[in-house]
Amino acid sequence: MAARLGVDHQQLQQFLTSSTWDVTGVRRRVALAAVGLVTPRVWVVDDTGFAKDGPASACVARQYSGTLGKVGNCQIAVSVHAVTDAASAVLNWGLFVPESWDETCVPDENGKVANGHARRLRRQPTTLDEAGKKKPHLRKELPREERIEQILPRRKASKVPDEQLYRPKWLMALEMIDELAGWDLYPPLLTAGAGYGQVAEFRQGLTDRGITYIVATTSTTPPSAATRSPSRSPTGAAESTRHPATRTRPAVDRR
Repeated sequence: MAARLGVDHQQLQQFLTSSTWDVTGVRRRVALAAVGLVTPRVWVVDDTGFAKDGPASACVARQYSGTLGKVGNCQIAVSVHAVTDAASAVLNWGLFVPESWDETCVPDENGKVANGHARRLRRQPTTLDEAGKKKPHLRKELPREERIEQILPRRKASKVPDEQLYRPKWLMALEMIDELAGWDLYPPLLTAGAGYGQVAEFRQGLTDRGITYIVATTSTTPPSAATRSPSRSPTGAAESTRHPATRTRPAVDRR
């Protein structure tokens, strides 16, 4: 990039990593240029995993990644893409902040957390031994203060902004769609996999915004946000089926 622009690569690196500048304007111009170039037939909401070897990268954690196809040490980015049969361009994106990177997700002595989006700790009273028999499940946990003391230095070292806290991926996607709407960009049709489609709040959010969508769901998907929250696998990843169903919303005439 530095060679193509004819600038010093160290200065460019410092500008990208250390200088204080507002990225919103640049992202807006990129999104507008992408839509003008691609002329999308559909927007796609997805997330991508980036495998990592160590714990130093921002928001890296052992978590499920569809890119990896398993639970692994990785970062996850949520993104919205403009898509046609021949091309795809990213319109908006953001790095997912796991609960392990957010001190407001550390429960107090009563098991409650300050972050309203965080799950309560799920405790498994029993597990199986090598012979397949049940035995008490003992989970060693650090005291709350020690867990917070581990999180804060990691956030500071990785320069994670204070306002960036844990939010579920489906909520991040809706926030990105809202930001794109603020740039006068609206999806002709929106699609997403079962990890998003099975969340009733996500589907309701699209409906409230007047967005036509086709999303994959699962056999356990609740019909509305008032029914119940989506189920999760023991790994904490959203459950899926081999042949997910789809949900659609009738097209809205914007004329």
